[in-house]
Amino acid sequence: MPNRERTFDEANNSSNIFRGICAVPMEWLEPQVEPEETNTQYVGALIDVMAKGDQLWKFRSPEETWWELCGREGIALVRKGKIIGAIVTVTS
Repeated sequence: MPNRERTFDEANNSSNIFRGICAVPMEWLEPQVEPEETNTQYVGALIDVMAKGDQLWKFRSPEETWWELCGREGIALVRKGKIIGAIVTVTS
C-alpha cells in the first residue's frame, strides 16, 4: 500500500481502468470483501491505490436494472465512508 492516500483524480490519471466507470451509489453496496477473496484480474487496479483503512465492497445494482438490461455488479473501493473507485465485473 502507498505511504500516503491517493485521491481518485490521481488514481484516475494513473490507471485507465477507472476511466468511464459509472458512479456507484452507497445503496448498492453488499458485503465487504478482502482483496484475496476477489476473483477478477481488474481488482488489482483498486488494490494498487488502497490506503490504510480503505475497504473493498461488492456492489450490485437493483434487480429492475437487470431486467432493463442496464444492471451491473462489481467491486467498489471505499475510503472514509465514500466510494472513490469501482470496477464493474458483470453487466446485463
